[in-house]
Amino acid sequence: MTRDEVIKLAIDAGLIPDWETMTNKNVGNLERFAALVAAAEREAFAAQTVQLVRDAVAEAKAAEREACAKLCEAEEQRILSKQSGRDFDQVDANLRMIACILPDIADAIRARGEQ
Repeated sequence: MTRDEVIKLAIDAGLIPDWETMTNKNVGNLERFAALVAAAEREAFAAQTVQLVRDAVAEAKAAEREACAKLCEAEEQRILSKQSGRDFDQVDANLRMIACILPDIADAIRARGEQ
């Protein structure tokens, strides 16, 4: 912000009546005040921006956890759906064991968001 802009804002705000009553001391004080206000605004904006980014990251992590958990559940259902079909006997015993633990894996993935 330029010196003239600071002075104009001070006049507009009623801090000083007009240009003629300005002294170098007044101008210096106003410039310091304007710098303090600008710094406070920057800090507030930075804090808001950091919080927005933190919130967005938390939401993205939660969505990714949920997507992974749903993949586990879908794979469990895919394996178990073969149980009713005639080809279930051909399903590897290891796959059947995996199908049994997939719900626990899904729960563990979701629980990570609660830590």
